[in-house]
Amino acid sequence: LVYGGRLDDYSDFDRQFSPRLGLLHTTDDQAVLKILYGHAYRAPNLSEMFGSEQLQPNFDLQAEEMDSLELVYQKQTRHWVSTLTLFQNWWSEWIRGAPLEVPSDDFLFQFRNTGRNEAYGVEAETQARWEQARLSLAASYVRSENVDSGEVFSAFPEWMLDLGWGYRFSAQWDVYINNRLLLRDAASAPVIPGDPIET
Repeated sequence: LVYGGRLDDYSDFDRQFSPRLGLLHTTDDQAVLKILYGHAYRAPNLSEMFGSEQLQPNFDLQAEEMDSLELVYQKQTRHWVSTLTLFQNWWSEWIRGAPLEVPSDDFLFQFRNTGRNEAYGVEAETQARWEQARLSLAASYVRSENVDSGEVFSAFPEWMLDLGWGYRFSAQWDVYINNRLLLRDAASAPVIPGDPIET
């Protein structure tokens, strides 16, 4: 059993406690099963609160909060290690730039808290090494959506595939090549100046 926590005291957002808990079980001398839980938050930054040339200030923003649950299976031998991860995330009060309902001459957008969201997915990864050569392969699927509106966040890659190969010729020469494939739909939201989702 592994546990920990973090306590932050913000003058504008009260106290925020971020616990983390892990239960680890070794199935044999080469494999381990993990169940991990964590709670985290992110307080609004200055640009989100005070705005900018086109962004109207919003001093009523609340901190984003996220709960995550992971199930991890990992197996390691002399030459390779493989990991399979299933995860589910729930976060609320997501801070996102949105058009003003009544645009003014000075501002067009404002950062707001946008309700409840969730994400879930799976990731598989293998890393292998034989003498001077090494190989890495990873694939993942992630789906994120707003629970209240049903909007799917297609601005993030839904499928990702990583393939890497390396070879050490000597102590001074080591070559590694990596290729990444991202599959996704078009962005689901318009570009808003200063919106973190677009950076």
